[in-house]
Amino acid sequence: MIATEDIAPGQVISETKAFAMVFVASTPPLENKELVEKVLQKLLLSDKEMREKFRKLSTWHEKRPKSLPLFDWTAPFDSQDIESLRWEIQERINANRFLNNNTSPRGAGIWISEVSYLNNDCIDGNVSKMYFGDKIMLRAFKQIKKGEELTIPYTNPEETFTRKLLFKRHNFECKCRLCEFEELESPAIKAEIDECLDFIKSQMPTIKQRTLPNTIMDNFRRICELRSNSPDLNMAMITETIATLGKTLFETGHVKECIEVFQAVRKASYNPSGIKNGLFVMDKNLILAYLILMDLKNVIQAVKTYIEDLVLAYGTAEVVKRFGQYIILIFLFIIFVFWL
Repeated sequence: MIATEDIAPGQVISETKAFAMVFVASTPPLENKELVEKVLQKLLLSDKEMREKFRKLSTWHEKRPKSLPLFDWTAPFDSQDIESLRWEIQERINANRFLNNNTSPRGAGIWISEVSYLNNDCIDGNVSKMYFGDKIMLRAFKQIKKGEELTIPYTNPEETFTRKLLFKRHNFECKCRLCEFEELESPAIKAEIDECLDFIKSQMPTIKQRTLPNTIMDNFRRICELRSNSPDLNMAMITETIATLGKTLFETGHVKECIEVFQAVRKASYNPSGIKNGLFVMDKNLILAYLILMDLKNVIQAVKTYIEDLVLAYGTAEVVKRFGQYIILIFLFIIFVFWL
């Protein structure tokens, strides 16, 4: 899809309702029979135009079982083999399903709208998506110029194995900055980073109040050093080990060190996937950490950044409605703390 006009950061691009969606307690499996049946029932009740739109969705390129006859989308549905139609539906679900793992219950759905026609960019996508029930809202993650292609990340960038598997199943090779970076990075660097992460994880229990072994932060800084030319591509910062390190440092009073970790994590989280996952957490953590240090200048900057990120994700009007009271309380608290 190509932008037909200039789009400002945070501006809504579209908001559409799912053609079909199911909600479950945990992440739905790829071959979700409930979703297939829901799509089937919708198609049986749809007109020819909607059926044709569904047919045009990309497919998974699986080889059709010999036992299933070809399905004719132009012929009456009730006169054909229903299992052939189910297979066609599953093919399109496999290639076009969207998962909402940020709410409970979790949702899996398929859209016949703009979102199904956006190409992938794992790290530099200019569109973010947010779910509201069975609706999906697309917003500009950055300034988009007229004529520029709209792109989204198909998966979370830190999930390297999932990304590679997805691309293999879709039969295409991603050439985004992150995939190129991972392809060119030497195995020796990857191995050293894994060793550093393992060491940090093993030494985490030794972090106590007023006790922080230098070797832990040395290994953290080594990871940052190895990828210093591309801190936004350092997916090691989005691992559970580093998240736990930041939390542990904060809880044990090593505030300056936890700020160092939070800042590195935030750099790697600033992308369309991060805006709905860990970015807000890092923003709030930095505000609290600077407050503890009584660093007014950085507190104000961190609050400003937090608000900017909220606007990117929700838009100005929605931020005022949802978070206005909290933002005011934060400012009042800052004034109170520094007035004392």
